[in-house]
Amino acid sequence: MFETVELAMGAHVTTLASYFDACRRKRNMLDYDAANVVTDTEVTELLTKAEEFREQVERWIVQYYPHFAR
Repeated sequence: MFETVELAMGAHVTTLASYFDACRRKRNMLDYDAANVVTDTEVTELLTKAEEFREQVERWIVQYYPHFAR
């Protein structure tokens, strides 16, 4: 999914897409190999990055698909 986001939205989302992919890999490791390895700081950072990404996606939709914008 993250590669598709980069293809659709462009290189300006590469950093966030890579960040979310790293989070996905860590989550997979946690599901199968470990527990209690995510810190409160990491959770806060993830929420902040998710909000930043949502804002970028909404701007992209307005720019390229305004008929879908709220």
